[in-house]
Amino acid sequence: MNRKNVCDVLIITLKLLVICTGIALLVAFVNDITYEKIKENQRIKVETALKEIYGQDSTYKEFTIKSPEKAFNAMYVMYDKNDELLGYCASVSPMGFKAEIDMLVAADTNKQIIDVKITGMSETSGIGTKVAQQDFLSKFKGISNSCPASSAEGGVDIIAGATKSSKPVINGVDIALKEMQHYSGQLQKVGHVNE
Repeated sequence: MNRKNVCDVLIITLKLLVICTGIALLVAFVNDITYEKIKENQRIKVETALKEIYGQDSTYKEFTIKSPEKAFNAMYVMYDKNDELLGYCASVSPMGFKAEIDMLVAADTNKQIIDVKITGMSETSGIGTKVAQQDFLSKFKGISNSCPASSAEGGVDIIAGATKSSKPVINGVDIALKEMQHYSGQLQKVGHVNE
């Protein structure tokens, strides 16, 4: 390769480096500006879903617990307006086909599922998004640790054609139940503080 060709390659390389650096800085700047807004929007989605499940007068205490389960985010201990325990709700984000599927798994005081809500996902429209449809999510009602969502007997079947989205949701429900069982006694003793 002669000197002119080497100079041409170096110039192109430097131009690409400058362009990529500029784009990376722009993305970092936009992320910095939008991070708090995105976080606040997610908090509002979670709070709205909790109110839909447990009632408008319900209150909660959020606990962030270190767990060996990567998909586990937080636990909510739910109370009615008289500070009576309503149940537990786990926030989990199992890895779907494209990205994490943010979901809430709500249970009563016996740790039996009363509702599952998807609060955020970016699965393939019309295929993976079937996991957010009520006919699939309603199948989790009544499930508990004694009969997990993934069990062969009485569990929830995967959605044909959406295996890589429905399996993580099923596993996310089982993770939530496991964490509820493990921590519910400790959390109930901590006491109620409304967020």
